[in-house]
Amino acid sequence: MNNSRNFFYGRVSSDSQSLDRQLDALKNFTKNNPNIIVDERDIFLDKKSGKDFNRSEYLLLKKILRPNDLLIITSLDRFSRSYIDIVKEWRELTQVKKVDILVLDMPLLDTRQNKDLLGNFISTLVLEILSYISEQERLSILSRQKMGIESAKKRNVKFGAPKIKVDFTSHEFQNLYILWKNGKIKTKYFMNSLGLKPNSFYRRIKEYEQLNTPNVPL
Repeated sequence: MNNSRNFFYGRVSSDSQSLDRQLDALKNFTKNNPNIIVDERDIFLDKKSGKDFNRSEYLLLKKILRPNDLLIITSLDRFSRSYIDIVKEWRELTQVKKVDILVLDMPLLDTRQNKDLLGNFISTLVLEILSYISEQERLSILSRQKMGIESAKKRNVKFGAPKIKVDFTSHEFQNLYILWKNGKIKTKYFMNSLGLKPNSFYRRIKEYEQLNTPNVPL
Protein backbone atom coordinates (compact mmCIF):
# COMPACT_ATOMS: atom_id res chain seq x y z
CA MET A 1 0.00 0.00 0.00
CA ASN A 2 1.36 3.41 -1.02
CA ASN A 3 1.18 5.82 1.92
CA SER A 4 3.21 8.58 0.27
CA ARG A 5 1.84 12.13 0.32
CA ASN A 6 2.16 15.16 -1.93
CA PHE A 7 3.30 18.45 -0.40
CA PHE A 8 3.62 21.98 -1.71
CA TYR A 9 5.99 24.62 -0.41
CA GLY A 10 5.69 28.30 -1.29
CA ARG A 11 7.64 31.33 -0.12
CA VAL A 12 7.76 35.09 -0.49
CA SER A 13 10.22 37.38 1.23
CA SER A 14 7.88 39.68 3.18
CA ASP A 15 4.35 40.09 4.53
CA SER A 16 3.58 42.68 1.85
CA GLN A 17 4.12 40.15 -0.94
CA SER A 18 1.46 37.74 -2.22
CA LEU A 19 1.63 33.96 -2.53
CA ASP A 20 -1.28 33.88 -4.98
CA ARG A 21 0.86 33.34 -8.08
CA GLN A 22 2.51 30.28 -6.58
CA LEU A 23 -0.78 28.85 -5.37
CA ASP A 24 -2.32 29.44 -8.80
CA ALA A 25 0.59 27.54 -10.38
CA LEU A 26 -0.09 24.61 -8.04
CA LYS A 27 -3.81 24.72 -8.85
CA ASN A 28 -3.14 24.65 -12.59
CA PHE A 29 -0.66 21.80 -12.21
CA THR A 30 -3.01 19.58 -10.19
CA LYS A 31 -5.85 20.40 -12.60
CA ASN A 32 -3.75 19.10 -15.49
CA ASN A 33 -2.48 16.16 -13.43
CA PRO A 34 -5.57 14.80 -11.63
CA ASN A 35 -3.58 11.85 -10.29
CA ILE A 36 -1.62 14.25 -8.07
CA ILE A 37 -3.67 15.60 -5.19
CA VAL A 38 -2.31 18.05 -2.63
CA ASP A 39 -4.49 18.39 0.45
CA GLU A 40 -4.79 21.85 1.97
CA ARG A 41 -3.15 20.57 5.15
CA ASP A 42 -0.09 19.65 3.08
CA ILE A 43 0.50 23.17 1.76
CA PHE A 44 3.23 25.01 3.67
CA LEU A 45 3.82 28.73 3.12
CA ASP A 46 6.47 31.08 4.49
CA LYS A 47 6.79 34.84 4.32
CA LYS A 48 10.47 35.13 5.05
CA SER A 49 13.75 35.81 3.29
CA GLY A 50 15.31 33.01 1.26
CA LYS A 51 18.82 33.71 2.56
CA ASP A 52 18.71 30.41 4.48
CA PHE A 53 16.33 27.58 5.40
CA ASN A 54 15.61 28.79 8.93
CA ARG A 55 11.89 29.28 8.26
CA SER A 56 9.18 27.94 10.58
CA GLU A 57 6.86 26.41 7.96
CA TYR A 58 9.68 24.87 5.97
CA LEU A 59 11.28 23.34 9.07
CA LEU A 60 7.91 21.85 10.06
CA LEU A 61 7.43 20.47 6.55
CA LYS A 62 10.89 18.93 6.59
CA LYS A 63 10.07 17.06 9.80
CA ILE A 64 6.89 15.64 8.25
CA LEU A 65 8.40 14.49 4.94
CA ARG A 66 8.86 10.73 4.61
CA PRO A 67 10.47 8.49 1.96
CA ASN A 68 8.64 8.55 -1.40
CA ASP A 69 6.71 11.72 -0.54
CA LEU A 70 6.61 14.34 -3.29
CA LEU A 71 7.58 17.95 -2.59
CA ILE A 72 6.35 20.46 -5.19
CA ILE A 73 7.79 23.98 -5.54
CA THR A 74 7.14 26.51 -8.29
CA SER A 75 10.79 27.51 -8.83
CA LEU A 76 14.22 27.19 -7.27
CA ASP A 77 14.31 30.77 -6.02
CA ARG A 78 11.22 30.03 -3.88
CA PHE A 79 13.27 27.25 -2.29
CA SER A 80 16.24 29.46 -1.46
CA ARG A 81 18.40 32.31 -2.78
CA SER A 82 21.67 30.62 -1.87
CA TYR A 83 23.37 28.34 -4.43
CA ILE A 84 25.26 26.40 -1.76
CA ASP A 85 22.17 25.95 0.43
CA ILE A 86 19.95 24.81 -2.47
CA VAL A 87 22.34 22.04 -3.51
CA LYS A 88 22.92 20.94 0.09
CA GLU A 89 19.21 20.89 0.95
CA TRP A 90 18.28 19.15 -2.32
CA ARG A 91 20.78 16.36 -1.66
CA GLU A 92 19.60 15.93 1.92
CA LEU A 93 15.96 15.64 0.89
CA THR A 94 16.50 13.34 -2.11
CA GLN A 95 19.40 11.20 -0.91
CA VAL A 96 18.98 11.08 2.87
CA LYS A 97 15.23 11.47 3.36
CA LYS A 98 14.48 9.79 -0.02
CA VAL A 99 11.92 12.44 -0.95
CA ASP A 100 11.04 13.29 -4.56
CA ILE A 101 11.09 16.93 -5.66
CA LEU A 102 9.28 18.55 -8.57
CA VAL A 103 10.06 22.10 -9.74
CA LEU A 104 7.08 23.30 -11.77
CA ASP A 105 8.87 25.81 -13.97
CA MET A 106 11.74 23.41 -14.72
CA PRO A 107 10.41 19.96 -15.76
CA LEU A 108 13.96 18.57 -15.92
CA LEU A 109 14.07 18.94 -12.15
CA ASP A 110 11.64 16.11 -11.41
CA THR A 111 13.32 13.36 -9.41
CA ARG A 112 10.42 10.99 -10.09
CA GLN A 113 11.68 10.67 -13.65
CA ASN A 114 14.81 8.86 -14.84
CA LYS A 115 15.85 7.41 -11.51
CA ASP A 116 18.79 5.59 -13.11
CA LEU A 117 22.37 6.80 -12.74
CA LEU A 118 22.27 8.93 -15.90
CA GLY A 119 18.95 10.51 -14.91
CA ASN A 120 20.27 11.40 -11.47
CA PHE A 121 23.43 12.83 -13.02
CA ILE A 122 21.43 15.02 -15.43
CA SER A 123 19.11 16.29 -12.66
CA THR A 124 22.05 17.09 -10.39
CA LEU A 125 23.91 18.85 -13.18
CA VAL A 126 20.88 20.96 -14.14
CA LEU A 127 20.26 21.80 -10.48
CA GLU A 128 23.82 22.97 -9.91
CA ILE A 129 23.89 25.05 -13.09
CA LEU A 130 20.55 26.74 -12.34
CA SER A 131 21.45 27.29 -8.69
CA TYR A 132 24.77 28.81 -9.71
CA ILE A 133 23.06 31.15 -12.19
CA SER A 134 20.53 32.16 -9.51
CA GLU A 135 23.30 32.91 -7.03
CA GLN A 136 25.32 34.91 -9.56
CA GLU A 137 22.24 36.94 -10.47
CA ARG A 138 21.64 37.72 -6.81
CA LEU A 139 25.25 38.79 -6.30
CA SER A 140 25.11 40.89 -9.45
CA ILE A 141 22.00 42.70 -8.21
CA LEU A 142 23.65 43.40 -4.86
CA SER A 143 26.78 44.66 -6.63
CA ARG A 144 24.76 47.01 -8.86
CA GLN A 145 22.83 48.29 -5.85
CA LYS A 146 26.08 49.00 -4.00
CA MET A 147 27.59 50.78 -7.01
CA GLY A 148 24.40 52.81 -7.46
CA ILE A 149 24.39 53.90 -3.81
CA GLU A 150 28.08 54.87 -3.93
CA SER A 151 27.54 56.82 -7.17
CA ALA A 152 24.52 58.60 -5.70
CA LYS A 153 26.43 59.54 -2.55
CA LYS A 154 29.16 61.13 -4.69
CA ARG A 155 26.45 63.29 -6.28
CA ASN A 156 25.15 64.17 -2.79
CA VAL A 157 21.88 62.35 -3.36
CA LYS A 158 20.00 62.02 -0.07
CA PHE A 159 18.39 58.69 0.82
CA GLY A 160 15.24 58.10 2.80
CA ALA A 161 11.98 60.02 2.93
CA PRO A 162 12.22 63.72 2.02
CA LYS A 163 12.24 66.13 4.93
CA ILE A 164 8.88 67.85 5.40
CA LYS A 165 9.41 71.59 5.48
CA VAL A 166 7.67 73.71 8.07
CA ASP A 167 7.31 77.45 7.57
CA PHE A 168 8.31 78.77 10.97
CA THR A 169 7.44 82.34 9.89
CA SER A 170 3.81 81.59 9.08
CA HIS A 171 1.11 82.96 11.37
CA GLU A 172 -0.49 79.53 11.49
CA PHE A 173 2.62 77.85 12.86
CA GLN A 174 3.38 80.62 15.36
CA ASN A 175 -0.19 80.72 16.65
CA LEU A 176 -0.27 76.92 17.02
CA TYR A 177 3.11 76.98 18.76
CA ILE A 178 1.96 79.58 21.29
CA LEU A 179 -1.27 77.68 22.00
CA TRP A 180 0.66 74.40 22.34
CA LYS A 181 3.32 75.94 24.57
CA ASN A 182 0.63 77.33 26.85
CA GLY A 183 -1.16 74.02 27.03
CA LYS A 184 -4.19 75.20 25.07
CA ILE A 185 -3.92 72.48 22.42
CA LYS A 186 -2.59 68.94 22.61
CA THR A 187 0.61 67.78 20.97
CA LYS A 188 -1.31 65.40 18.69
CA TYR A 189 -3.43 68.24 17.30
CA PHE A 190 -0.36 70.43 16.69
CA MET A 191 1.52 67.53 15.11
CA ASN A 192 -1.37 66.53 12.82
CA SER A 193 -1.88 70.16 11.76
CA LEU A 194 1.70 70.19 10.49
CA GLY A 195 1.39 66.75 8.89
CA LEU A 196 4.29 65.39 10.91
CA LYS A 197 5.07 62.16 12.73
CA PRO A 198 6.30 62.33 16.35
CA ASN A 199 10.05 62.16 15.62
CA SER A 200 9.83 64.74 12.84
CA PHE A 201 7.57 66.97 14.94
CA TYR A 202 9.96 67.19 17.85
CA ARG A 203 12.93 67.77 15.52
CA ARG A 204 11.12 70.69 13.85
CA ILE A 205 10.15 72.15 17.24
CA LYS A 206 13.77 71.88 18.39
CA GLU A 207 14.94 73.66 15.24
CA TYR A 208 12.38 76.43 15.73
CA GLU A 209 13.29 76.97 19.39
CA GLN A 210 17.02 77.02 18.60
CA LEU A 211 16.41 79.64 15.89
CA ASN A 212 14.35 81.77 18.28
CA THR A 213 16.47 81.47 21.40
CA PRO A 214 18.11 84.85 22.05
CA ASN A 215 21.87 84.88 22.50
CA VAL A 216 22.42 86.09 26.02
CA PRO A 217 25.93 87.51 26.52
CA LEU A 218 27.94 85.98 29.35
